[in-house]
Amino acid sequence: MNIQIDRHSEEPLYLQLAQSIRDMIARGELRPGDRLPTVRALFGETGLSDGTIRHAYELLAREGTLSLIQGKGTFVSDQAGQHSGESRAMAAIDRMLEELTGLGFSTRDIQLYVNVKLSRREDARPLVRVAVVDCNSESLNEAALQLSRLRGVELTEYLLEDVRHAPDQLLGGFPLVITTQTHYHELRALMGEAAQALVQVALSPSPDTLIALARLRPGSRVGVYCRTPRFAQIVQNGLDAVPQLSLGQAPVLLAGSGRPLGDFLPGLEALVVAPDYLAYASPQEQQALDAFSQAGGQLVAYHHQLDQGSRLTVEERVEHLRRP
Repeated sequence: MNIQIDRHSEEPLYLQLAQSIRDMIARGELRPGDRLPTVRALFGETGLSDGTIRHAYELLAREGTLSLIQGKGTFVSDQAGQHSGESRAMAAIDRMLEELTGLGFSTRDIQLYVNVKLSRREDARPLVRVAVVDCNSESLNEAALQLSRLRGVELTEYLLEDVRHAPDQLLGGFPLVITTQTHYHELRALMGEAAQALVQVALSPSPDTLIALARLRPGSRVGVYCRTPRFAQIVQNGLDAVPQLSLGQAPVLLAGSGRPLGDFLPGLEALVVAPDYLAYASPQEQQALDAFSQAGGQLVAYHHQLDQGSRLTVEERVEHLRRP
């Protein structure tokens, strides 16, 4: 056998022997079913100790490369060289663990070092520039917040109205553009050939939002305070989806409309707001909201979340774009 061993290397001898056998299988010098030399015969050929040879054979047997048959000998496995990607990955991890354990590192140490290395490799990879487009600022901010939790992305937010005026200038340089199902077809038409970068996602009310709405008393007097009529309609659709409420059309106050919030709140039992309502509420309006809460009124922040399928789709696209 053409065994390659470097006795001056810091790599343990049994790992070198195991890798040399793998290389011979990869080159076709050893084929499935071939019998390997006995421990004694390989000792005579290489000068390696019995323990070193047995350790290498056992390692290769655990990963499925060799078969150890009692009373018959050691053979190249029928599946050698044909393992799935998962099997090869697990075998590589086993080899790494064997080597690090041999160097005296604890399981905790190994886990820590692997996590640090993975994090550094991840940070070294380029970020993917992602444009997020929606028709209202409330949903746009919420979608961007959800997407910002993904690793490896650099987000830019655009309102659909702005994109309509200059789609090429705003979106042309982005390898990934994300919008909701509602605006997907319009954006696809606006982007033309660049629409291959477009991905649609589905946003739905978060579980906490649904629970908060479901806890409202049937027939409660509920109002909506937000920035845009479109978001107000989204909230109304969410209220209509809770049949036991039977609220009808909820009154709406748009921020900046000129009507004082303090005049809108009397008579309401609950107020549905956008998650970032503090960003657009004036100090006087914040005081009115505090007084409303202290008087027993309920504030419901209407959160959205990406559905699982959308999240996986975006993660896969980002991972593909980050590959070297």
